[in-house]
Amino acid sequence: MTQFLANGSYNLSSYLNLQDYFIIVYKSGYNTNSPSLTLSSNKNVTITLSLASSGGPPSSTPAALSWPNVPSVIEANQSSTNLTTFTLVNNGTTSTSNVSINLTGLDSSWYNITPNFISNVSGSSNNKINVTFNIPTSASLGDYNLTINASGSITASKNFTLRVVPYVQQSTETNATAWAAIQSANATIIQAQQKGLNVSSAVSKFNSALDAYNSGNFTLAKQQAVDAQTDAQNVINSAPAPNPFQIPQWVYDNLQLILIGGVGILVLAIATVALKKRGHKNFSDLRNKLDTFKRTTY
Repeated sequence: MTQFLANGSYNLSSYLNLQDYFIIVYKSGYNTNSPSLTLSSNKNVTITLSLASSGGPPSSTPAALSWPNVPSVIEANQSSTNLTTFTLVNNGTTSTSNVSINLTGLDSSWYNITPNFISNVSGSSNNKINVTFNIPTSASLGDYNLTINASGSITASKNFTLRVVPYVQQSTETNATAWAAIQSANATIIQAQQKGLNVSSAVSKFNSALDAYNSGNFTLAKQQAVDAQTDAQNVINSAPAPNPFQIPQWVYDNLQLILIGGVGILVLAIATVALKKRGHKNFSDLRNKLDTFKRTTY
């Protein structure tokens, strides 16, 4: 507290934040009275001191529990587990015993508290309390107003909100399943290209699948690969049936070479025939000359 006024009042809006305070009031020669208070605007609190047999400030302060730094909102998905750690503080120097911890405002099957009982809370101590929220898949979406409580000879409570948000599907895709989808898409794209079909859209998605795979996003990689394969397969399915008498595309692609080769073969054939005829004529002439020679000789 930053200022003590003559009449014992405090202007909260000017000097104090709206939160829990542990107030110690003492005066030489009087017994202390130190309550734990939750202060709000325009609230008057009276603390009365009684005359003591011997004066002087107290050597110890009574136990006073509080829950500082509790988040105003804790968010959890349906079908998920959320671990939140709270801190129970004993602001006094005196210990307190047999303190139970519980939550109100929520079905007990939705949470687990560890520890849920403290046999002794030492003075000036911070005690960690773990609360595990187990949100069912069927949990209704929205805000749940809860209170965490410490109960014993001394109590402390703090309100907060548990916000349940929609279930998030966890990806089970791995690099193996993504790569299998990429390979399958590649095979279908090649099949379409060999048929002379335009699969540019499928190729674009295929390249996106490779980029996603290389960046480690296997879920996106698989989806892009599946889309690429679907596009390529649709192009194949929608293509007209081939004409059995249609000249293959490779013939058109190599027509010039085929014509040159054909002309060469034709020239070679003509030359071969000409040579054969010429050789046959020469042989006949030689044979006639030989017959004439024989007749002349004999």
